Amino acid sequence: MPRALLFVAALVVGTLSTRADEGLTPETVTAVKRAAVFVRVEGTDWGASGSGFVVAADKERVLIVTNHHVALKRPAGRPKPPELSVVFGSGTAAEREYPATVVGADEERDLAVLRVTGVKDPPEPIAYANPPKPVETMGVFSFGYPLGQALAVRKGFPAVTVGKASVSSLREGDDGELAVIQIDGNLNPGNSGGPVVDSKGRLVGVAVARARDGQGIGFVIPGAEVTRLMAGRIGAVRVVPGKRGDGKPSARIEAELVDPAGALRTATAYYVIVPPNEKGPGAAALDTHPGARKLELKVDKGTATGELALEKAEGSVVVQVVGARAHGAGPVATRARAFALAPGVRPEDLTGPAPAGWKAYSPLGRPFTVWLPERPAQQNEDRRQVSLLGETVRTRGVAGKTEDGLLYRAEILDLSPDLGRLGARLYSAYRTTLRDETKGRITESVEARAGDLTGAEYRLESGSEVTRARVYVQGQRIYVVRVTGTADQVAGLSAETILMSFQRPGEVRAQVPPTTPAAPKVLGVGKEPHILGSIEHDPKFKTVGPAGGVLIGLEARFAKFGDLDIVRAVRPIYRVNGKEETGTQFGNDLTGAVTLKAKDGYAVGAISGKAGWWCNGFSLTFMKVKPDGTLDPKDQYESTWVGFNGKGDVTQVVSDGTPVVGIVGKIVGTETTALGLLFKGQEKFEVNAAPNTPGAPAAPKVLGVGKEPHILGSIEHDPKFKTVGPAGGVLIGLEARFAKFGDLDIVRAVRPIYRVNGKEETGTQFGNDLTGAVTLKAKDGYAVGAISGKAGWWCNGFSLTFMKVKPDGTLDPKDQYESTWVGFNGKGDVTQVVSDGTPVVGIVGKIVGTETTALGLLFKGQEKFDPEKK
Repeated sequence: MPRALLFVAALVVGTLSTRADEGLTPETVTAVKRAAVFVRVEGTDWGASGSGFVVAADKERVLIVTNHHVALKRPAGRPKPPELSVVFGSGTAAEREYPATVVGADEERDLAVLRVTGVKDPPEPIAYANPPKPVETMGVFSFGYPLGQALAVRKGFPAVTVGKASVSSLREGDDGELAVIQIDGNLNPGNSGGPVVDSKGRLVGVAVARARDGQGIGFVIPGAEVTRLMAGRIGAVRVVPGKRGDGKPSARIEAELVDPAGALRTATAYYVIVPPNEKGPGAAALDTHPGARKLELKVDKGTATGELALEKAEGSVVVQVVGARAHGAGPVATRARAFALAPGVRPEDLTGPAPAGWKAYSPLGRPFTVWLPERPAQQNEDRRQVSLLGETVRTRGVAGKTEDGLLYRAEILDLSPDLGRLGARLYSAYRTTLRDETKGRITESVEARAGDLTGAEYRLESGSEVTRARVYVQGQRIYVVRVTGTADQVAGLSAETILMSFQRPGEVRAQVPPTTPAAPKVLGVGKEPHILGSIEHDPKFKTVGPAGGVLIGLEARFAKFGDLDIVRAVRPIYRVNGKEETGTQFGNDLTGAVTLKAKDGYAVGAISGKAGWWCNGFSLTFMKVKPDGTLDPKDQYESTWVGFNGKGDVTQVVSDGTPVVGIVGKIVGTETTALGLLFKGQEKFEVNAAPNTPGAPAAPKVLGVGKEPHILGSIEHDPKFKTVGPAGGVLIGLEARFAKFGDLDIVRAVRPIYRVNGKEETGTQFGNDLTGAVTLKAKDGYAVGAISGKAGWWCNGFSLTFMKVKPDGTLDPKDQYESTWVGFNGKGDVTQVVSDGTPVVGIVGKIVGTETTALGLLFKGQEKFDPEKK
């Protein structure tokens, strides 16, 4: 439940005093201590820690609950996600650390769920499904790691601290449900995310924060919220209008699944198409509405999607998504909501001047700009006072009403230093202010963006009145833009224009980070086109638009590769004799593509891009089309930037007036890797369709055991990893998961298997997901003695050679056999790293983000290899 309490930085209970008499049995203390984990967060030049606890465990994975702010909050100016790990048995001789991945998050309730794999003998989970009902004076016990590493008394990590407290207050939200449990006692940082249990070891709640300036007052998230999170639910639903391959209109339904335990089995969208100026259905449950249609959604990686074929892109669609849960649990459903089917406002529409009928507005001092109706029914400069966490805050901005009755308001709140320090917790506080002002209840909360601002959009409903409010917390200010009207009005074009055009001055052009050089590398129109993406042997492609046509835009889909984006599919958009027409698509999947398109009278005249081996991100420059068909570089505007826009040089290819008649690029298998513009006069540019790699030679390249390990995968700047097995152990196999990259495979996760004193044991896993992994393992008496692999930039496929283990622990190269080959085994050179009898004691490799890219063996004598050394 939303919590409008004055919290400070996430601090929770340490050792607490109590007036209650209940105690824990030694068995309960031991069980909860085993289930409590130390959560480590390691970012680039920063770190943090917190607590967590096991809620589910089986042979495949362990699920751990902690706070959202522990797992996902990072300091300002640190965009790169940190590495997460959890320590079982922290502070004991048996402590074990494993990498962790976030599989469920609820920022509003400050909860997150982590997944860990490869844990042998995991602890028994803490019972959470039927939490005890808390009452004032009830005795409770906290388990966690106050002060983090500061309390470690040995080389490893800190031991768990057990504290005792009592419930001092039960705070309800505005919906009458329990929102926060208040407990008494002294408080320390570091316990955030730890379990608070009753005398029977049942979960009462999750430690979250302390009261600002409060002495001995702590706050706990009710255990019922953990139950709801683990049961699975459907989050934000979006409807994205678009076009099918034949040019006819369509609409894509996307539903976010918050489902850390994998409880949701299917998702179905029930929908009703509502023609323009007609009233939509008022039924709360569309699955029983006689006019509703049904669309089974495809569930993949936390998102359920499906596409509607439309006759016309007009009117609206009312959508409700219903999810079926496993084990006979009841279904979960969203509220029915209307979405506009007209294309509406797109990001590229916001890059030029305000369209006809609209004008840009900025209050005194220009803290923001927003497009408002040129002829509103009413509009006034607006200064007012609002209550926020008990403080009176002054606002300044504008409020008005459109001719069709849509109410709008855009304003900033200037905060006191104390309020400004609360940061993201102000979202919860401002939600309370919104509810108080609108007398409505929040039915949806999704992420919102405005230029470089990231915030939240809330939907509030009060009877037939609906409010959409976008809120951005930024330092000492809160930026707010909101519209209020009927469900159809707030989904309409006017509402979208007001909400999407709101941004800070200077952000209407493509965002370029401060670290990017002020001036890009500028190239003119040459004899041949310039392609953004430098891998020379990737096959090139070229497409020329219809005769008399000019390029007016692009549809492009990006995919993640570590921290980067890569353009994976692209389709050109032309204007031919005044009509819009799409061209040949490259890359087999445009699902989720972004569209950059010029307004009438303009066409593409330049591309600005960031590219290394691949095209990672770009923007387009649109120029005025002159009567003779050439472009006017003096009359131009910039699109938004799409894809990666972090550190990196910008290359700009600019027309001198020559029109763009097509596109060029590179493609590997079914996915593009690079992109460029084809100017008039470059149509004869020749593309290659040669195979990616030369044929494999008869004999592999053989390497012996050197001073340092050899890693199969050649991207030098990818971060390296190393893991050494247990003392006296030898490597007997590997578990490895591969993922497709065009026609290639790349090893994305790996875990070593050792034999120690006759027993099998798995080692540290690298890469967050071993689902679908293959296992190569030696038979008894043998161990890994060589690896044969195919690798360019990444490790694409390999086999292992198993050698007989001699009585002295060395290997016998004369007694060996080969494993099966796993991964890619097409054309390409083979490199073989072979033991001279030296046993293999670990593995090395490279990892980007949460996925591996390269792999190698660590032989005895190479243990001092430093993966951090450049």
